[in-house]
Amino acid sequence: SIQSSKGIKELSSEDKLKIANLIKELARIGHEKEIVENKLEQERKLFETQMKTLLTDHDKLMKDNQKILTRYNETKILLNEYEKRSRIKPPPPS
Repeated sequence: SIQSSKGIKELSSEDKLKIANLIKELARIGHEKEIVENKLEQERKLFETQMKTLLTDHDKLMKDNQKILTRYNETKILLNEYEKRSRIKPPPPS
């Protein structure tokens, strides 16, 4: 006789209990999987938000850095011009 051809009614109480326990285990695992997937999705969204914030901050810092570098270069040019003028200027009469 082939075991798989038996109906549920023909199974022993022990086999019925095993099947019931397997079904409960599958339901529990399915529920845990859903919880893990939801948590993973929340963490992914949080990561995306943090990444966007970091990229925005990085862009701002790069722009600020460029402004500072430009001001530094402008100041350096002005200082060089001032030094040149100071050397050209005749000394005050004594």
